[in-house]
Amino acid sequence: MQVALLSKASALLKPGGRIVYSTCSLDPVEDEAVVAEVLRSSDSMSLLPTSPLLAGVPGEQGRAEWSTLDDEGAPSEEEFPNSMLPPEEEGIAKQLALCMRVWNDSIGGGGFFLAVLEKSSDAPSRPVPDNVSLLDSEDVKPDAANSPQPLPESLSSSVESTWGELPDDLWVRGKRLLLSTPEARVVWESSRSRRGGRIRVPGGRWRPLRVMHLGLNAAMLRDGEVERVVAGAARVLGPRLPGASCEVDGVLIDTLLEEGGAPVEGGVSGDIKGGLILVDSGNGDCLPVWVGGRISLMLGSSERLLLALQRGLTFNQNEGE
Repeated sequence: MQVALLSKASALLKPGGRIVYSTCSLDPVEDEAVVAEVLRSSDSMSLLPTSPLLAGVPGEQGRAEWSTLDDEGAPSEEEFPNSMLPPEEEGIAKQLALCMRVWNDSIGGGGFFLAVLEKSSDAPSRPVPDNVSLLDSEDVKPDAANSPQPLPESLSSSVESTWGELPDDLWVRGKRLLLSTPEARVVWESSRSRRGGRIRVPGGRWRPLRVMHLGLNAAMLRDGEVERVVAGAARVLGPRLPGASCEVDGVLIDTLLEEGGAPVEGGVSGDIKGGLILVDSGNGDCLPVWVGGRISLMLGSSERLLLALQRGLTFNQNEGE
């Protein structure tokens, strides 16, 4: 299946374009063997060095040789198709060293395989059909109700009023604000093809794509207004939103991580109420909090533990839950 997917992506790729192929498996049959088969079937595809793209990430180069194993991990006598075996072509074997393998124990997390393929700039482009029909907007089904949509003007003014400015590339999905990239807007606005390019669907929608999520969860909404910033976005948004953040001494950050709460008098103006991002004046660490009668930490136990450890602190995780 991986060979079919990567081959299809290669066929759709424009000349000069790139594909990132990554798996959470470290099995060469799912990694280097798949890349080798795509290189074998297309002279216009080649590998680019991967390690420089992840500077500082410990890893090793891709493999050109491997053993075929059975389900018990022992050498197998079974015959396998060539697409699962080490490549015999010297040129392909040398290219596989440009891939990257990152092992679990080297990063203290899940290992992965990574390869970056590029199509030659002089590769032939896909032929354009002679007869192309452009659908009218009225002829296209609306996007699913729960798909991300551009931030409407009515909500934009509310967000800007709360945060002090309006970040670029905000979207809305239900009661969530999402922070994405300019590329998402390009995809949204662009027309796209169906039936081999014979039908063009106008932009300003996701269809025929089915987009269920987009970018980073940034904030929760209530009654058309920002309720609070989501923990995972605090570090990104804190320095950018003067109306939603407050610079404080690191002692308050430590207290909140250790105790889960603190008196309002600990460094936040008594005029501030509701969701707020606290920014450590020393190192820029950001904490989402809720300011009411007290300052309450708005972090899950795992996120709280991670940040506490990064700051050299300890706290009772059971109490944090």
